[in-house]
Amino acid sequence: MRRGLEPLPPGIAERLDALHHELTSGGVTEFADAGADSELFAEATRPHLGKMWLNLPWFFAEALFYRRVLHATGYFGEGPLARVDPYAQAKQTELTPSEGLGRLSKVLEGLADEPEARMRQLLLASLWGNRVDLSYNVATALGAYQGNAASDLLIDDTGIVVQRLTASARKIALIADNAGTELLMDLALVRELLSLGKHVELHLKSQPTFVSDATREDFIGTLAYLEQTPGALQALAKALDAALDAGQLEAVTDLFYTSPWHYPQLPENLAGRFRGCELVILKGDANYRRLCSDAHWPHTTRFSDVVDYFPAPLVALRTLKSELIVGLPPGAAEQLSLEEPEWLVNGRRGVIQAWLP
Repeated sequence: MRRGLEPLPPGIAERLDALHHELTSGGVTEFADAGADSELFAEATRPHLGKMWLNLPWFFAEALFYRRVLHATGYFGEGPLARVDPYAQAKQTELTPSEGLGRLSKVLEGLADEPEARMRQLLLASLWGNRVDLSYNVATALGAYQGNAASDLLIDDTGIVVQRLTASARKIALIADNAGTELLMDLALVRELLSLGKHVELHLKSQPTFVSDATREDFIGTLAYLEQTPGALQALAKALDAALDAGQLEAVTDLFYTSPWHYPQLPENLAGRFRGCELVILKGDANYRRLCSDAHWPHTTRFSDVVDYFPAPLVALRTLKSELIVGLPPGAAEQLSLEEPEWLVNGRRGVIQAWLP
């Protein structure tokens, strides 16, 4: 368990070993620390105490595991790793000219002059940026990020989404997924929305989870990094900084985003924020799973029938990394399975899927 991580401060190695033993040989145990969500996870875990991890609901097990990593590394303590992101080094690999920065530069260089065409380009860049996920090695077989994979777009509601986004200047919420390449693409989209006079809320994780999920600290650090990069990237950062100072852009965090709960359990404070939105943009596979309660709906189930509880119009931008999708026409899933058996989980396909009541 500790290979490659030595030396570790006292106590951390022991807690990591205990977590490893629990995952492989023992049942779920209680834990407590100084985190603001400690009681939330304690309450959620009580019905599962003593169970083997493989017998837990899958999304709950994932959320609990990443929360337990923070506990084991002393993230909420007072030791040398207090508030230290255990995944920071991995995230930094994306902020290089050959990775995320280079990809973003190409997107910015190729933007169209016409507003609707430019918005479509940025939505697609934001979508395909979701392929780059440090917690999911399966998608790495696709190689570098590709921004022109139109044939891999299984559901394309881009047209009606672009119309909605360019029609008026109301509030937009973007619920981010990964730091690095994906967050960079999201920031380009956010700047475009700001340029149309919209108020934008960028919803981020309040603490590290799922390896590469974007925290508020990742957002602030990314802006600082871009500000040191001359040219279009620096201009992007300055525009976003100005919007933050003016209150036109807000960085929002909430414990819900690192909780084991699904979107039907959305707390009222977030639901109230969303009710005032023209559109909520949900990024990534985990948000899609939570939107659909991580349930195995028939693939032909109408998206509207699954998400009509949500308090605002929404669009999901997601590449497929789990065995869950709704809204496909009859026969589409069967044909895809014949063409590529791993189509549901390998990150190649994506959706821009809207519910606009």
